[in-house]
Amino acid sequence: MACLILCVFAGCSTTATISRTDGMAYEANILGSDANFLRVRDSYGREILVSREEVADIDHPGNVIYTIGLVLIAMSAPMIIGDLSHWGKSQQSEWSGMGLVIGIPEAVTGLCLAIPGWVHYWHSKRQAKAFEDANPILPVPRPAMFSPYPYPYPAPYPYPPPQQ
Repeated sequence: MACLILCVFAGCSTTATISRTDGMAYEANILGSDANFLRVRDSYGREILVSREEVADIDHPGNVIYTIGLVLIAMSAPMIIGDLSHWGKSQQSEWSGMGLVIGIPEAVTGLCLAIPGWVHYWHSKRQAKAFEDANPILPVPRPAMFSPYPYPYPAPYPYPPPQQ
């Protein structure tokens, strides 16, 4: 279980993935929004305004961890309920109580994944609410052909290249 939790937390981020219409993506924390812009903070600490025309899709953080936690809770519930429903019966086998032994740690693990996942997801959705409510058309279809690097290397995105 500890290995599973480590893999899940190492593989899931706490930043939203904001897919752009040109095919690139931001990994950033959503700080706020209005009807036309998302205000985000990238991994370098820069605050950036992302306009509506640039956003194709927003993948909020935490939804994968939350789902895995709920699945673990759902898998543990029948084990726990099954053992408790036969508690004190005269026909006990050597496996009596194993549902509790396996189910309770699995349910605790599920809660430890589901609660932080839900908190990250809810916070990100709340910060982007004004933007998403004003744009019922998301996601915007991406163009068939796009350049993966709109600026010559090494100009960092999202700043445009310097004017000559």
